[in-house]
Amino acid sequence: MERVSRLSSELVRCVLICSQWNLSFPSAKSEKLFSSTFSKEFILFICKFSFSFYLQLAGKMTWPKDVGILAVDFAFPSQYVDQEELELYDMSKNVKGVQPGKYTKGLCQNKMGFTTDREDIQALCLTVVSSLIEKYNISYSDIGHLEVGTETIVDKSKKTNACYGGTAALFNAINWIESSSWDGRYALVVAADIAVYDKGDQENASARPTGGAGAVAMLIGPYAPLVIERGLRGNHFDHAFDFYKPDFHSEYPYFDSKLTIECYLKALDNCYQMYLQKVSKQTGKPIHECGLNALDAIVFHAPFGKLVQKAFARLTLHEYINAPKEVKNDFEGFSQFQNLALEDTYFNASLEKFLVNYSNKLFVKKTLPSLFMSNQIGNMYTASVYAGLVAYLTQPGLKASDFEDKRIGMFSYGSGYASSFYSIKFTSSSNLQFILDNLSEVRPKLEQRRKVDPKQFNEILDQKEETCHLGRYALVVAADIAVYDKGDQENASARPTGGAGAVAMLIGPYAPLVIERGNRFIKS
Repeated sequence: MERVSRLSSELVRCVLICSQWNLSFPSAKSEKLFSSTFSKEFILFICKFSFSFYLQLAGKMTWPKDVGILAVDFAFPSQYVDQEELELYDMSKNVKGVQPGKYTKGLCQNKMGFTTDREDIQALCLTVVSSLIEKYNISYSDIGHLEVGTETIVDKSKKTNACYGGTAALFNAINWIESSSWDGRYALVVAADIAVYDKGDQENASARPTGGAGAVAMLIGPYAPLVIERGLRGNHFDHAFDFYKPDFHSEYPYFDSKLTIECYLKALDNCYQMYLQKVSKQTGKPIHECGLNALDAIVFHAPFGKLVQKAFARLTLHEYINAPKEVKNDFEGFSQFQNLALEDTYFNASLEKFLVNYSNKLFVKKTLPSLFMSNQIGNMYTASVYAGLVAYLTQPGLKASDFEDKRIGMFSYGSGYASSFYSIKFTSSSNLQFILDNLSEVRPKLEQRRKVDPKQFNEILDQKEETCHLGRYALVVAADIAVYDKGDQENASARPTGGAGAVAMLIGPYAPLVIERGNRFIKS
């Protein structure tokens, strides 16, 4: 019976997969096949079916269909500092370069989330993962592959991924599912970071307002409502020391803000053009029809909002560059910049102002909605672009049908540097509404956060700086084995005074056994 049970289970499994892949099922010519549980005819039928089944399956199974995001969740700290208040506080401390509107209008940031010394990157990651598992009612055993992207604490070398780590993790997860290694289970991607900077002083400008913290978890698999479009990925990698963390004793990075902006925009130029070329090749459309008009929204890695607005504006320059000669005149005002090489445009103030004004309506429609989390929480490094996706999905009043068949562009950048521009296509899957329902609590939770005044905020970060990479407790272990010679007729034995033992003590503050301070006498 055990043998028959195994055969029957195999038959049922094959029937189910046949249904899934639209394969033909070889019919039984006679009911006698099943009249005897041990008949030769039944065994031959199973063998014939299996052979037919696997031949068909080999021809059908090229790629898992619609691989992408099946579930997503978002976590962030429970406290924040108001950027306008921080701006006024820094002005009172005469921090270099701070003027009214520097953080709010200049950077386009309103609030910044931050962690205390009681919440580290591991806590953020575990929080968002456990929340996703619970909301979507899945088991950890359903996950066959885990990818984590973060640059917080763990890696102190020069970054080749940095903020790109979340996207690298996503692509790795997709590659696993589309490979021979896939075992049919989900992949889990976690992107999380705590972005924190030095506070600056009278001689050094402060980058602290561009900090933030957050974590995004994504469940990856086939038949997803958010499909990562296969083959449509523009990449650019280069070497630059624009941002890195060489100090083992500090959370703070070393960075060159001007170089970072140049690298970011250069990466966008290269990624976007490569993406357009691939779309054109895949669809057969001319390259000028594959850009902004073909994308319903564009989500960017967001160190701060103003850089994203400038980056989006730059895409209209590419629209002009790619346009056929006969329609270039439709781009009013662009001809004055037609002789500029791209590498000469990164800090051209007149071009930048022109592009921002020209593209403003499109920016408000296609990208501004995705900047909500960045505006309210700040930079989240690896999680930044995916927090932008969460912001886009949680726009008030929208439901799943509002996203159906839409295509959005995603630009990911990480210092060092690495970058990609790719696209996500929304399907008509009912699972999308399930995602939206599970994300419905994100915006209300933002309103439930506790506001911390700038003075206390800086004190908290000062405390974190003092205890960076230091454990809260010290472990003291005293251990020995005492053993002596056994003695003889001429020498007394000390062996009875031997022994062995070990004592471990955890040393820290607020202890029940207090070592009195100052009451020590040491003589050597």
